[in-house]
Amino acid sequence: MVLHMVMNMIYYWISIILIIALLFTDIGIFIIPFILFYMLYSIISVAPSLLAWHGETSYGKLILKNIIYVFFAILVYAIFYLKSGLIINDELTKIDFSTAIYFSGTTWTTVGYGDISAPKNIRLVTTIEAINSYFAMAILMALIVLWLNDARESSKQYTDWLGSATKKDVEEKTELKSMT
Repeated sequence: MVLHMVMNMIYYWISIILIIALLFTDIGIFIIPFILFYMLYSIISVAPSLLAWHGETSYGKLILKNIIYVFFAILVYAIFYLKSGLIINDELTKIDFSTAIYFSGTTWTTVGYGDISAPKNIRLVTTIEAINSYFAMAILMALIVLWLNDARESSKQYTDWLGSATKKDVEEKTELKSMT
């Protein structure tokens, strides 16, 4: 189990390095989306082991890792759009970084206001970005729901225990000593 978690983290960081290297190549635009999917898979595949190993304290780590992944993916796609340009007012236009982030964010959230669109050579990338976002957001919501369910269950167990505990049980479990 530990070896699986360690290997998964190594692959995750290798993926980040590979993405950064591929950003500066022409073929990267077609390879990086699949590496991003793999990174998302690595978050999911390590979740059961991490939760079994560390318990409830791991939910925060997994949620944070997923949120960082979302921002990283939006940034990577924005760099694609910055390099390729986007269609504004029916003309292929070289864009600035804030416009690239805006377009990537609206594509990621599938809002798509329609003021900017992708040129034909990268439309598939925008579709992959939207699909990637569906999976990432579903995973994020699932982790949050699991975390809240575990917190609710723990709270219920604690409340049930308090209702049935004797004064001695409470003192032993909470390390409170009677002042008498």
